[in-house]
Amino acid sequence: MIGSLFNSVLSLFVFMAGGYLLVRVGIVRPEDAKPLSAIATYLFFPLIIINSFQTELTPEMRAGMVISVSAAILIHIILIIYTKLIRKPLHLTPLEEAAVIYSNAGTYSVVMVTQTMGSEWLAFSFFFIAVQTVMLWSHAKMLVCEEKKVDILRILKNPNMISVLIGLALMFLGIRLPGFVRNIMGMANGSIGPLGMILSGIILGGVDLKKMFFSKRIYLISALRLVLLPILLIATFRLIAVFVPVYLTRMQIVFVAILAAITPPAGTIVQQARLYDKDAGYATALSTVSTVLCLATMPVIMMFFEWMWSL
Repeated sequence: MIGSLFNSVLSLFVFMAGGYLLVRVGIVRPEDAKPLSAIATYLFFPLIIINSFQTELTPEMRAGMVISVSAAILIHIILIIYTKLIRKPLHLTPLEEAAVIYSNAGTYSVVMVTQTMGSEWLAFSFFFIAVQTVMLWSHAKMLVCEEKKVDILRILKNPNMISVLIGLALMFLGIRLPGFVRNIMGMANGSIGPLGMILSGIILGGVDLKKMFFSKRIYLISALRLVLLPILLIATFRLIAVFVPVYLTRMQIVFVAILAAITPPAGTIVQQARLYDKDAGYATALSTVSTVLCLATMPVIMMFFEWMWSL
């Protein structure tokens, strides 16, 4: 499984390099990333999410749903607690705190789960994404904007959340979409990973790499997001699993949740920084450097996960 994960990450970086080269040779411009991002957000992701819930609601699926949602909530609680403990010693800004807590679960987990475990496990990724969407537009937004108001409307209007609710409704009602519709939706599964990484490459092509990659602070925050917090998270979750054995017996579901939690900072954090004028350049730099570094960190962290769950 780890070998497949490494190959998946490496393959995605080939697409990111392609996006970068397209900008450097003048074929596309960095601002062209915006319409591509809209296509991914409002077309591809809804198709993938709804299609992932086109399955029979068996007792096993119901139990898996509970495990997945509880794991997602627990993961966010653990990450928030550990980040609060290191915030003052490391002088983390609110933006850095949000970047350390919240991962880019959307693009990465969908691709990694599909390629390493199969599309039948995708629904559990979207349970994590649903929980994270609520947290991103409540807790994360309050951090980035340094405010205390929860944007409930923004949560309800989020296309990922709407798609999850539609998918769940269809699953609970036992409604199966026509085969040709599911085929169209299924085609989006193989496209979102390359599209997301091409977008990252296009954005990367428009920034000052020398300035970005020589910032010691960015490496510190990246190490927290990609290495230290994931190790603490896995170790803590393994300890909890001693008292909640279902997290041991349903390891695959926990694997999906952990995989979603060890990726680079959430793209929504960058979006919020741009939207509310909160140092978007720094947020973009954090996201970009972490995206490059995760090629090395993600396989190693998941090896650590498998070792911990074998104890």
